[in-house]
Amino acid sequence: MKSLTVLVAHIYSPQHLACLRERFPDVTFVPIPKDGTIPAGAEDAQVLLFGGMRQPDASRALNGAPQVRWIHLSSAGFDWAIVPAVHERAIQLTRSAESKKQAVAEFVIGYLFMMEKRFPVLRQNQAAHVWSRPAPELLLGKTLGIVGAGAIGGEVARLATALGMRVIGTKRTPEPLPFFERVLGPDQTDELFTVSDYLALACPLTPETHGLVGSAHLRRMKKTAYLINVARGEVVVTLDLLIALQEKWIAGACLDVFEQEPLPPDSPLWEAPNTIITPHCAFASPRNLDGALEEFMANLDRFIRGSPLQHTPKHLEL
Repeated sequence: MKSLTVLVAHIYSPQHLACLRERFPDVTFVPIPKDGTIPAGAEDAQVLLFGGMRQPDASRALNGAPQVRWIHLSSAGFDWAIVPAVHERAIQLTRSAESKKQAVAEFVIGYLFMMEKRFPVLRQNQAAHVWSRPAPELLLGKTLGIVGAGAIGGEVARLATALGMRVIGTKRTPEPLPFFERVLGPDQTDELFTVSDYLALACPLTPETHGLVGSAHLRRMKKTAYLINVARGEVVVTLDLLIALQEKWIAGACLDVFEQEPLPPDSPLWEAPNTIITPHCAFASPRNLDGALEEFMANLDRFIRGSPLQHTPKHLEL
């Protein structure tokens, strides 16, 4: 049997490579640079362990390794990896959503506390040496809407329920889920936006979710409601959100993802009222990469045995 070669993304450290080689001594692991260039002699690789990449770099990697049959993504999102070669060659795709869910969910809960407890105002008062009480509110009894009741959305729901919040979600195929009072279908998002005190976006970027949150949905939100985005920037129509914030259709926003990243210094979002900007770091605990590697190694065991792989996205669209 021909030996197995696995291409490993630049984000994995020498320690991670050593761990892979110790666990799978009969497999050849070859690191690849960020731009997806395949090193000489590794063109016959059958597996790609990807980190976050731009689509052109993902395409370059696949074009340089025509025998790849399986891609594992260290990210929860998979939109950047859906390039033509994936469909043309029927390449199997898996991802590490489970290893990211705790970090991203904690980040969302952090956003909730920041806004409900008025931490930005308190910090401004401290910087100005002003002793003023901005009347912190309670999350208890508030409604959290979650667009995308998957691994990350489910973990957000679990933590929010522990705080006494009421949680409602949406899912492409609605079904009863733990920690959700209700799970709605995509055709019921209007209701979700109307009833939520906080609206968290945790969905994948697909043709259906691209531009999902525009003026129509933002106008349905309560004037006291906050929008949270830890999904993809393209899920939100940025100009519509800016207008909603400036004209106070909603109370504020917490944004970790953007249509253009890094967010340009001249973007008006930096100055949008009552808005928290973070640099796409909700997932970025160093421990997450260890978890992603464990998920990959478990799947590599299955791949070698010829068993079905786990953590495959259900809906892949170009």
